[in-house]
Amino acid sequence: MTFAAHRSSAGPQLSTREVLRWATSHGAAACGVAHRTGSLTPGEEADVVLLSTDGVNLSPVTASAEAFVLAAHPGNVDTVLLAGRVAKRHGRLIGDVARAGRLAAAASGHLG
Repeated sequence: MTFAAHRSSAGPQLSTREVLRWATSHGAAACGVAHRTGSLTPGEEADVVLLSTDGVNLSPVTASAEAFVLAAHPGNVDTVLLAGRVAKRHGRLIGDVARAGRLAAAASGHLG
């Protein structure tokens, strides 16, 4: 949504590939964790999100960066790997979902 608003402005235009870099490597750097995540690099933690492209909003994918930035939504998330461990598979969370909710609620109290 922010990207769509930016595209309607008169300022310099950003590419969807740059938006993906913000969400990955630049985001990790901003959070101070670029030394361990933010890119698919040997030795770094494997935090990966796999999107299902069979939904009507992403089909057919002819330009993946554009489709993912402009049309993907949380319902397209099929699989999530955190530090190489599966946290979501086939659209369903794996593990102690109640604990994850408690941790998320506790963490939200530390956000500005």
